[in-house]
Amino acid sequence: MDQEDKKDYEVAFLLKSEEHAKDVLKILGQHGAEMVSEGPLRGIQLAYPIEKETQAYFGFFWVRLLPEEAKKLENSLRTINSVLRYLLIKRTLVAEVSSEKPAMSEIQ
Repeated sequence: MDQEDKKDYEVAFLLKSEEHAKDVLKILGQHGAEMVSEGPLRGIQLAYPIEKETQAYFGFFWVRLLPEEAKKLENSLRTINSVLRYLLIKRTLVAEVSSEKPAMSEIQ
């Protein structure tokens, strides 16, 4: 497999503390993820406690990754105690849709 076989993914996560973001980056590197973009890491109040935590740090990365590594990445994220929750989704490009409404004469 080569570079063309990599797919775009978004990895979103909730962390117990801000300094644990480096753990997520390390895991991404171990699975050959190529960083495309990253969102800001920000503290949030949780709607309900997760593992007795009422606050967490939310962040996300957009990465390019081989599909077979995606499942392995999920398994690795599951083993990190500082990661409260994570979500790995395949990103797809969406064509821009026109927001213009057709004229009444065009409907009939």
